[in-house]
Amino acid sequence: MRVRADEATQAYWNYGIVKIAKDEIVEGGLAQYLAETGSPVTVLEDEPAGDNPPPPDPDAVPDGSAEKVLEWVDGNPEKALRALEAETAGKARKGLIASLEKLLEAATGEGQPPGGEQDTNGGQQPPAE
Repeated sequence: MRVRADEATQAYWNYGIVKIAKDEIVEGGLAQYLAETGSPVTVLEDEPAGDNPPPPDPDAVPDGSAEKVLEWVDGNPEKALRALEAETAGKARKGLIASLEKLLEAATGEGQPPGGEQDTNGGQQPPAE
């Protein structure tokens, strides 16, 4: 929070008297205290941008190194598929893509699609037409 003093004033803050000059800009906890206690101030910003960024989405594929992405995947096939989709649409790092594809093959079984669909004909080839 930020406020501007409309007139010279003083406040008891943090175990002491704080003198504030007319037109002085005050930020943070003191600014909030001045605004809430009716001091002669004008509120400039309730929540300045950047002070409280939103928390990161734990389900989002992280930006950064391949190691960071693989750490996030942590052997989870669903996360590996999401990371693979994001990687092929973005940076397309060959080494990371190969690692993710290898993880998906191991998790889903060779020849099975990543969606986990099962073979319904007992492993037999369909009849030739």
